[in-house]
Amino acid sequence: MVKKLRFSKIDLVERVGALMLITYLDDDGNMYQWAPKWVDVENIFIKQINIERFNKPDSGWLNKFSKTAQNVIEGAQRIKGARKLSGHFEKYENEKLVISTSNKYNEYLTPAFDVNLRFLDEWLGTSVDIFELNGMVIRIRRTYQDEDYQYQTEEYPPTSTVS
Repeated sequence: MVKKLRFSKIDLVERVGALMLITYLDDDGNMYQWAPKWVDVENIFIKQINIERFNKPDSGWLNKFSKTAQNVIEGAQRIKGARKLSGHFEKYENEKLVISTSNKYNEYLTPAFDVNLRFLDEWLGTSVDIFELNGMVIRIRRTYQDEDYQYQTEEYPPTSTVS
């Protein structure tokens, strides 16, 4: 039996890394989720190229596909300047976050967000993960135990799930 599924949404889920989670619904309201591997996404994109080759040259979908392909290329170029590092937030000096890492060197990193006294009071002296893009820290994350000994994750600046 073949079930027909309707696309519902795509979520970005952050765990150890990031994960794309695609949600589908069937006619009975049952929900199905798929977390495609990179090779699955690559195959869909390549097969779509072949589909567009068969479409008429004046198709509006061809132009939309071309714009999407350009966005993918531009996004990949931005990713080249990205890195993640972990360490201890030691101090804030000369408008730089000073992070000591496991290699015993301090990293002096420029934040892309406003640094205020509340942030410094709450984050200085904690173990953090740093997300840097093109030489700028775009996000800092820490995991801690709350008063009920439950692990909590906090990010600065605060983020939300992208749908």
